[in-house]
Amino acid sequence: MDWTAFFFRFNGRINRAKYWFAALIYTLVLIALVVAFIMALGDFDKDRIGEMVGTSLLFIAVGGLVFLVLLWSSFATAIKRLHDRNKSGWWVLVFWVLPAIVGAVADGLGGTASLALNAVSVVLSVWGFVEVGCLRGTQGPNEYGPDPLGAPAVAPAAS
Repeated sequence: MDWTAFFFRFNGRINRAKYWFAALIYTLVLIALVVAFIMALGDFDKDRIGEMVGTSLLFIAVGGLVFLVLLWSSFATAIKRLHDRNKSGWWVLVFWVLPAIVGAVADGLGGTASLALNAVSVVLSVWGFVEVGCLRGTQGPNEYGPDPLGAPAVAPAAS
């Protein structure tokens, strides 16, 4: 398997198992980053505040870089899953970006409008979760490439 293509390229198809494998990798990387940050800072000590600020700035820079790499990679894997479902990669905007925008607008509003927009955001997110993470891809080749699970088994001819 070409790991660079798997994690960073937007063309082709991947199945659900590979998508969830990538999600596991992303989760483990984020947990490792948080644990490293907590261990580096240790207990709060007002006599070490300068050192802690320097460490914090370093982790903000490293964390920001890791976040950008994971964001790119997560878009790449989600788009390949959408391709496996025979959908354009642009659907990732509906499933990931639009709920974030709608949720941010809802946070600025109050009352019923906020509740309605948050409901829309949740519905879009759940739809995206099911579409990308749960449903099987198109059987056989489609316009985005061959079936990542291989050709369906053909029953032997009866004699």
